[in-house]
Amino acid sequence: MSNPPDPHTLIAAVIGALEHEIEPAVADEYAASLCRTAAQMLRQLDVRLRDELPALVRESADLRDVLRELGEQVPDSPAPRWPAIDEARADVTALEARLAELVAAELDENSPVRVAARAFVTRQLRGRLSWERDAYTGPRR
Repeated sequence: MSNPPDPHTLIAAVIGALEHEIEPAVADEYAASLCRTAAQMLRQLDVRLRDELPALVRESADLRDVLRELGEQVPDSPAPRWPAIDEARADVTALEARLAELVAAELDENSPVRVAARAFVTRQLRGRLSWERDAYTGPRR
């Protein structure tokens, strides 16, 4: 059973107040610009609340596959449950650091390590597209 209003509704209400009530009433352009910036930051937060954890879980599995294909030993995935966001972030960060070390040690741009890393980054960027594109739909500073 949900406890309305949900976080997305609350964020939308704050964005609406900033854009439709506060910012139009602000005479100082810098302060108005800060209102638009705050609204954009809240849009990004809203999108990340929805999309970040599933993306981190996908990236963690993808990074494990990439590293294993490169002959690396990596720990198993977290327990088969939906991990806490902090655990998922830490897992992806550690795996990315491992892949970065392999890339840094490989000078040949066409090596399997670098090819695999570029392919992963492409998939990662596509998976996070909503954070970069969908969050920025309102007026700009």
